[in-house]
Amino acid sequence: MKYRQVIVPAAVGIFALTAVAFGPLVSGVSLESEPAPVITNEGELTIESVTFPTEVTVSSGSYGAANAYLRVPPATVRFDSITGNPTLVYELRIDQLNYSFSSSHFLDAGDHGPTYDATVAPMSVDDSRFEKQRYPGVLTIGVRNSTGLRVAASRNITVRVAE
Repeated sequence: MKYRQVIVPAAVGIFALTAVAFGPLVSGVSLESEPAPVITNEGELTIESVTFPTEVTVSSGSYGAANAYLRVPPATVRFDSITGNPTLVYELRIDQLNYSFSSSHFLDAGDHGPTYDATVAPMSVDDSRFEKQRYPGVLTIGVRNSTGLRVAASRNITVRVAE
């Protein structure tokens, strides 16, 4: 019985000390992990060249699913210079279907060499929308920084629907 008289006040005391020691009253001490870095888009990226794929494919989903997958091969971007933390944007537009897919790549001047393969993850699309075997599309590489989005390169491509 006596142990309850000791344990309860000790537990409350430990809780209170922890709350005071690591709470908002004491700055600089935290039990949390480091916060994620803030994406500022501050920096500049000068692109020397972009090598786009020649076509994009739409292929059936597995096991007779009613959807298909749009697969965009990587675009190889060769940098002339990179400073700070600009964002590289890789976009596919298929205007006839009113589709637009993009992927943002958060760059850091110290992390990348002179080339970078920009990718777009495969996207699930409704295969009933594809009535033709080919559609015109546009691939675009853009640079987003603190002043906005600038298109660096663009190419017309064919979107091929595989059977």
